[in-house]
Amino acid sequence: MTDLGLISEEGHNNQTSTIMAIILPTQGEPLIKSSCRVAIMSGEREITYSDLLRYANLYAKYIPTEKGTKTIILGENREGWFFALYAVWCNEGVVIPVDAAATPDDVAYIINDAEPECIWTTSARKDLVAEALNLVGKDIRVNIIDDYENADVSEEKEADIRLRLEDLALICYTSGTTGSPKGVMLTYENIMVNVRAVSSEVEIYNAERRTLVLLPLHHVLPLVGTVVMPMIIGGGVAICPSLSAADIMTTLKRGEIGLMIGVPRLWQTLYRGIKAKIDASPVTRGLFNICRKADNRTLSRTIFKSVHKKLGGHITYLVSGGAALDNETAIGLKTLGLDVLEGYGMTEAAPMIAFTRPDDIVPGSVGLPIHGCEVIVINGELCARGKNVMSGYYKREKETADIIDKNGWLHTGDLGRIDEKGRIFITGRMKEIIVLSNGKNVNPTEIEHKIEEYADIGGVPLRIIDTAGIRATEDAVERIGVEKARAHVKSAALVLALFDGSRPLEAEDEEILALLEGKDALIIVTKSDLPRVLDTERLQNLAHLPLIEITTKEEEGISPLAAAILEKVYDGEERLGEGSFVADLRTKNLLEAAADHLTAAISTMDQGLGLDFISIDLRSSLEKLGEITGETVGDDVLDEIFSRFCVGK
Repeated sequence: MTDLGLISEEGHNNQTSTIMAIILPTQGEPLIKSSCRVAIMSGEREITYSDLLRYANLYAKYIPTEKGTKTIILGENREGWFFALYAVWCNEGVVIPVDAAATPDDVAYIINDAEPECIWTTSARKDLVAEALNLVGKDIRVNIIDDYENADVSEEKEADIRLRLEDLALICYTSGTTGSPKGVMLTYENIMVNVRAVSSEVEIYNAERRTLVLLPLHHVLPLVGTVVMPMIIGGGVAICPSLSAADIMTTLKRGEIGLMIGVPRLWQTLYRGIKAKIDASPVTRGLFNICRKADNRTLSRTIFKSVHKKLGGHITYLVSGGAALDNETAIGLKTLGLDVLEGYGMTEAAPMIAFTRPDDIVPGSVGLPIHGCEVIVINGELCARGKNVMSGYYKREKETADIIDKNGWLHTGDLGRIDEKGRIFITGRMKEIIVLSNGKNVNPTEIEHKIEEYADIGGVPLRIIDTAGIRATEDAVERIGVEKARAHVKSAALVLALFDGSRPLEAEDEEILALLEGKDALIIVTKSDLPRVLDTERLQNLAHLPLIEITTKEEEGISPLAAAILEKVYDGEERLGEGSFVADLRTKNLLEAAADHLTAAISTMDQGLGLDFISIDLRSSLEKLGEITGETVGDDVLDEIFSRFCVGK
């Protein structure tokens, strides 16, 4: 699932009335038109549409010409990525975009599954591709993008790239929610439905507006949104060399960017950086609160004019995709004079299904379906149908039939509802719902199959989780409890396995013992005050673990158990001094919050965002730790993010 958001700087009341007439190509017409207008800006370099078509023709010479030939493009965002893309389409081939940060195993899997005839990659990634090819034992032609990127194309003819609605344009690999990656087959028509919907209902693209190329192009949203759509319309693009704050700001200004597409994480860090600067001054903080209460766009844009200037001064839209944009960020951006339009889609829909309109923003809603796409609710699940829906998963007929029913409805896997005006609301995921034999729906996320307590043993606070038993069962809900118990056993630092001393050892007990192999564990025999039935000698021989007998009735065996737990905790090491452990709830919550920020920092790194963005979460983590120690995190610890942001007259 891909959530989309559109941040508009156009006026509410005249948004639709100011849409320019856009002439889109029809069947058999050129997909992109030759002109002397700048198509691509990359640093100081400017490439016209005419030159783009010449480079496409040059690159096409190194690609098989047979119709339907599949070509992988794997590399960082650069001019040659565009050249390779349109070269493949010039030869009526199919593009398979692959993550430049993928592992050799990942690339090998796609090569095996897609069986491409050609690969375009960059010098920086050629060793990765070579390793992947070695893993699959295949000899496939590999072209290096940057070998031809600066070639003299003045004598080249321009590529003739025609719109063929029925032809396959892309195979985008996505793992979805489960299973191995699947190739989503998208035709030119799938893409054009998105282009027509966006250009007819909200003027996101036009020939005068330049789009920032920021996100990795192997994702369907940036590929369609920052490459295909603007070039079909005739608008130019500017390639940002990295996801660092400095490069983004420089490109925004130099490129006179009117449209910027990013992920929620980017907008969150951007907003938090601006807000931190605002909060540093009581005056600007007060102005922000006034704008928030007034909810007046003109006032907000006047007060925070300098913020808009820092974004280059030409931004008409910011687009957020990949996940839902949180309310705090959305409301905060609106307070700064940027209206947020939430949307919804997925790779299988190329990618848009719905988005909100500027004059109809409803909190919690992802808006109305795009033009040409129907959306209904079937058994609580949101389903979409239209010519934006993929033709299927590559070589996966069963998986295709599982997600697209016989009536053509794409089953999104998302739970939702549609109000009387057609607005869509996402309420959850289908995979989280269990239908019991009596027809009752149960959401496992709402069922806690454990009791969690904190206990102090010898001055050491321990989190103790009482799980469900591990046994074979046909009951769906109970089965979830068993799986959760298995997961807790796997992740626990110490496992206490309880066996009833008044009952004989059973096959299920032996299964539990098998799970404990290689784990730090203690065997506890309960009800030692009752007549012994359990064969403890056999149990110990099977377990090869310390065994302790207890009775809660008489509280016998508790002290030996506590001692054994402490021995496992310290593992024979010298005990740590006072203050090594914390037990109060406030400290626990602060530590968890600090850990969450560190996790977010790792996620930011995984998305390829620069150090400037990563530092936001690192600072937040340090601030949470500072609340525990009473210390203040100084400015010298981390450079202030977006320090150039300030509000003025």
